[in-house]
Amino acid sequence: MSPLIVETIGHSAVITMNHPPANTWTLASLQLLRDTIDKLNQDRHIRALVITGAGAKFSLPVPISTSLLRLIKAMPPLWLRHSGRRLKC
Repeated sequence: MSPLIVETIGHSAVITMNHPPANTWTLASLQLLRDTIDKLNQDRHIRALVITGAGAKFSLPVPISTSLLRLIKAMPPLWLRHSGRRLKC
């Protein structure tokens, strides 16, 4: 089971966190999210991005381990494109 499901609907992309019931973030899922957004940024047809969670909860907070905190600090900002411009998120 993949921790993220990516669908495209017209000019929109939907990323679903697929780790119910809590949809908690892990080191691997954060890296996958970063890589997925980078890939979506290469697609000129995508104009919107929705991030949602499978099941009843979007996401629950998790204790941040030292390695996870290092990854978050080292990650470049995520950028999304909108009408030819890139928006930082």
